[in-house]
Amino acid sequence: MVGHYRRWQARGHLFVVRADHARVVRWNNTECPLSDVVTHLASRFEVANTAPGQPQVVTIRRGAGVVKVAQAPVVLHRPAKTRIDGKQVEVPGPPIPLRLVVTRGVDELGVVRAGWWLLTNVVDAQADAATIGRWYAWRGRIESYHKLLTSAATNAEQWQPETGLAFTRRLCVASMAYLTVRHLQRDESPGAARLRIVLVRLSGRTMKHTVESTAPALLAGLE
Repeated sequence: MVGHYRRWQARGHLFVVRADHARVVRWNNTECPLSDVVTHLASRFEVANTAPGQPQVVTIRRGAGVVKVAQAPVVLHRPAKTRIDGKQVEVPGPPIPLRLVVTRGVDELGVVRAGWWLLTNVVDAQADAATIGRWYAWRGRIESYHKLLTSAATNAEQWQPETGLAFTRRLCVASMAYLTVRHLQRDESPGAARLRIVLVRLSGRTMKHTVESTAPALLAGLE
């Protein structure tokens, strides 16, 4: 991966990538694993706020949590590794100064529900640590949307429209259905619960004993 980072840096690309926990970096003029840097940052976490000044909340599998971030400057200095003729070789290169941005989803009890270690060459003047944390928090929602869009519920990859406009129209309809499903999942009213049961039945899908419904099943039930 270091080789990719160096190429992106040389071409002037900005990037935010998830870091390998075993990655060794130079920090405070010493060589150490990223885990040592993160341990040092334990007391420096701050809440990432949204534009209106409200705490950024991220929804994850284990529940919802407030996004907290901390950062430190690090340098990737070790050689990149690649394979040539089936053999692993080291490729030296210039050191890359980066920011380590540690992002956490913390619930109301202070329990860390999720965490990401991010490396970026975006300087603080362009985006502070809270902004980087929000970017990555949104990544999960985007991936969830894309996964649902390409699932059997919508099967977007099989649409094969003849024009871009036709694809866009169908994408808008699918997106509205996706939003409807998300709102329905968060609605705790008895009416919403009954509607979820009906949609699961219409989808023809079988749920696990402890699972009332899933987003793909609800979306399939809307078709």
